[in-house]
Amino acid sequence: MDELDGGIRRVTLPLPNRPGHVHAYLLPGEGGWTIVDTGLGLPDARDRWAAELAALDGAPVGRIVVTHFHPDHVGAASDLAELTGAPVSQGRVDYAQ
Repeated sequence: MDELDGGIRRVTLPLPNRPGHVHAYLLPGEGGWTIVDTGLGLPDARDRWAAELAALDGAPVGRIVVTHFHPDHVGAASDLAELTGAPVSQGRVDYAQ
């Protein structure tokens, strides 16, 4: 996990094909962290996210936002929702897909 300006954190998650990775972002806020995108739902996604969340030292995740319905952005959403208890939000058209 990399820390960026404004307390934003970037998580680099693997992809089995090019470009080889995708980024997810954690945004700090009063209601807890907001996770933007979740990475691909690979078999180790839950364990990988559990390790990343451990770096938050128990700070809550208040919401998960999926920007669009590509598998590398939405694939691990259910894993993250289960790990954090946070609701997942995405656009209506993408959800319908």
